[in-house]
Amino acid sequence: MRFLTKTQVSERVGYHPVHIMRLAKAGRFPRPVKLGKGRVAFVEDEIQAWQEAKIAERDAKVLEVS
Repeated sequence: MRFLTKTQVSERVGYHPVHIMRLAKAGRFPRPVKLGKGRVAFVEDEIQAWQEAKIAERDAKVLEVS
């Protein structure tokens, strides 16, 4: 298991770190793990699963339109 910083997640998904935190707070993105005072990280596997779900969502919409 590997932890990713907000910056690393931002680079992977193409969202600004502030937007990532907004999505996580709204339950639309994996929530970070608190590592210490003022320090959070994201679980890499959860970020990858979120990305895969977004791809599956996109692909399902393409099939609906066809």
